[in-house]
Amino acid sequence: MCTLHVFNGDKKTKSLHLLQIIKDFEWNSDGCSAVLLDKSNSVFMRVQCLHVAELAEVIRRTEASTYIVHMRAATTWTQGVGGCHMFDTTSGDWIYCHNGIIHAGRGLRVDSLILDDSLDNVFPDELDTLEYGFANVIAYHHDTRMIMIHRSTGGSL
Repeated sequence: MCTLHVFNGDKKTKSLHLLQIIKDFEWNSDGCSAVLLDKSNSVFMRVQCLHVAELAEVIRRTEASTYIVHMRAATTWTQGVGGCHMFDTTSGDWIYCHNGIIHAGRGLRVDSLILDDSLDNVFPDELDTLEYGFANVIAYHHDTRMIMIHRSTGGSL
């Protein structure tokens, strides 16, 4: 099952998460991605890679205010960077990732892509309840600079 991290740039917090990210990669080795936010909560870097060493190096060398990280354990046939999360909605207003399984997304190259239907062209205060019971979702909205976190309502994530 994929692993999600959201943490601040405090040196101790960053160090603890970095150790966990490296450990998590053993079971989530199908790619990793990150969105890095500056002090104004704007995206200043996005990373998608297949090896945790590259992600770890970016985290070590950058000074972000907030880090959003996704470690992938593929549940679909799509491999490589094309399957790495941190997807954009069609309009580009949201960046998102998830862990779990979204059965409604079966048939898409990555089941996460079904989230475009719920997020695209919607402001955070207009969001309907996400109907994905076995999926945790993290999404960042560019205009409002808000991070939305949806926790699974079922299963054992």
